[in-house]
Formats: sequence, structure tokens, C-alpha cells
Amino acid sequence: SPVDVAVTLNNIGFIHHLWGEFDCAMQSYLDSVDILESVLGPNHRNVASARHNMGLVHAERGSYEEALSIYKQVLQNQRASLGDEHADIAVTLDSISTAYEHMGRLDEAANCLEKARMVRQCVFSKNHMYVGTTLTRLGQVYLKNEDFRQAESSFCNAIVVYKANHLTKDDFRIKQVMEFLSQLRHQESESKLSSHEGVVLDYATNEIDSVSAEEIPNLEDAVKDATMEVAQER
Repeated sequence: SPVDVAVTLNNIGFIHHLWGEFDCAMQSYLDSVDILESVLGPNHRNVASARHNMGLVHAERGSYEEALSIYKQVLQNQRASLGDEHADIAVTLDSISTAYEHMGRLDEAANCLEKARMVRQCVFSKNHMYVGTTLTRLGQVYLKNEDFRQAESSFCNAIVVYKANHLTKDDFRIKQVMEFLSQLRHQESESKLSSHEGVVLDYATNEIDSVSAEEIPNLEDAVKDATMEVAQER
């Protein structure tokens, strides 16, 4: 059937993509999209998926404007057929965020990741692992943008999600977040933030491993508690 041919072409495109043969990959993806669109309509989920692959090729080539244009079209098609709260929407928002990040548009990258996080919380749950990885990614973007408070919030809340999934301090995901928090401290110091904020961050970071998810419902509570204890010690 035509759909089977389109699926095969998409798979061929994927192999070319893995081999770095981007022109061949793009042609196979394009042929797949043309067939699927003619049979299933422009807003079908499979059409969006194949078109999304075209955006990935552009992104790997460093053509982020072209990738972004395709991702936005995919997002529009997905919302028309799937609504606003679907896992595919979050994946596309991730891709849009990555394109924005490479283009230096970090505020827009963070905004897309915030939307992806909210979608995943609705589709799965607030403590789903996908939410944790999205929070980690969000923290990276905020850190790159030197928005230290938002970065800290994202990283600490990512750890809360990971702990809710019974991950230990030896898990690579928690280790990764702790490394980002260490990097945050270093950048914060270089930016000459107040010494009191530095003490609070050190305290909050050191305490993370000894608390449960239930004890830190959000970052603001954690930082507030840490601030109060530091003030009392003084």
C-alpha cells in the first residue's frame, strides 16, 4: 500500500541520516511526507512525524532557521489533530527549544521547555521521569542564560522528581544535576552575587541528598528554609 511505501521511505531516510548522508535522507523523508500527506491528509500524526525528521536533518546540518520553520509547521499540524496535551507536542517543543538555543534565543528556548514540561505533567504526571529530564534540560538553558534562580529551581525540582522515582545519589541523572548545580555555584561566584545567596545555595545543595520528595514540594520552600536557618545561625 502507499502507506507501507511511505514508511519504508522514512526508514531509508533514517538510515541515510545515521550515515551522515543528509541529502539522501532529506529526499527519502520528503518522498515519505508527500505520499503520507496525499493519503492521510496534512494533519495526520504520521505526516507530522516524517516531516519532523526533515527538521532534524536541517538541525544536524546547522540550518536552524530551516529546522525551526519545519518544527513550527509540525507543531501546528499536531495541534490541529492531537490537541494541545499530547506527548508528541512535547517532543516537538523540545526540538523547537533546541533550535532556539543554537540560535542564541535562550528566552524562547526556555519558554518552549516550560511548555513541554507542562504538557508532560498533564499527559503523564508531575513526577514522571520525562518531567524530570525536561526540568534538567530547562535548568541547563537557564544556566546558559545566567538566570541562576530559575536554573536552581529547575535543577532542584528535577532531583525531587528523580527521588520520587526512587533514584539514588549514585544514579547518573542525579549526578548530572549535581554537576550542573556545582557549575551554577561557580558561575554565580564569577557573577559576584551576594555572599549570602551563595551560602544559601551551598546549604540547599548539600541538603538535597538527605531529603525526600515529600519534604521539598518546590524550590521556593527549600530556599526559604535554608535562608531562615542561615539567618538563625548568624
